[in-house]
Amino acid sequence: MHFSENSLQLYNKATEVNMKYQSTMELVEYDFGEQLQMNEIIIEQCPDAIIFSDQAGLINIWNNAAERIFGFSKIDAIGSSLDIIIPEPFRKSHWQGFDRAIAERATKYMGQSLPTKAIRKDGTTIYVELSFSIVIDHSDAVLGALSTARDITARFEQERRDRRRLKELESNAE
Repeated sequence: MHFSENSLQLYNKATEVNMKYQSTMELVEYDFGEQLQMNEIIIEQCPDAIIFSDQAGLINIWNNAAERIFGFSKIDAIGSSLDIIIPEPFRKSHWQGFDRAIAERATKYMGQSLPTKAIRKDGTTIYVELSFSIVIDHSDAVLGALSTARDITARFEQERRDRRRLKELESNAE
């Protein structure tokens, strides 16, 4: 059987459209439970701490890196106030900024990583680099605050030693 060039082009186009339709249907039939499971794996395996708190500042998500960095298990952290990792002298200003960010639906530090002090379960002070965002759902409601944290204690202390040494060298040179 012989097909004209035009018929062959129509057949190829129909095949292409059918393949796109099937791909779209596969996406529609996608298992969202599988996607949620993958999201959970990604959160747990992230090398930085991921902490999500609700509008009241109670921890809802605390990943493996948060356990490692701050020393609190998920059982200890989830449902607890963010105060468990905020040094006492910083709490008042933290909560003022937190409440303002929740009310304004944004943080003035969006897109920035800020070094700050934090406390571990054993009471030791560490230095962490934090990033913040306010989480808003599809209905435009504020769910809470998301932060990522990275322990920078070793780097911070080395930089402090370097600054002291430089200051010492400069004063000796005078």
